[in-house]
Amino acid sequence: DREAYAALIERWLTIAVDGDLLMCHPATSKHQRDAIAVQRLCEFDVLSGPRFTEALTGNGVSIRRFSPVC
Repeated sequence: DREAYAALIERWLTIAVDGDLLMCHPATSKHQRDAIAVQRLCEFDVLSGPRFTEALTGNGVSIRRFSPVC
């Protein structure tokens, strides 16, 4: 559920170090054949909410665009 996911994200942010990468696949709507559609909706809600922003700020973490090294 959203609360559990938010708590996991917050805990992860407390131990994140420079260069860590969080993979997620949030969505704003359900697709019939998506086995994890409900979780995608939870991810979107948590990652777009103020609690996530506060957790980022509180832990000195910033979001950057991923640039793979070639």
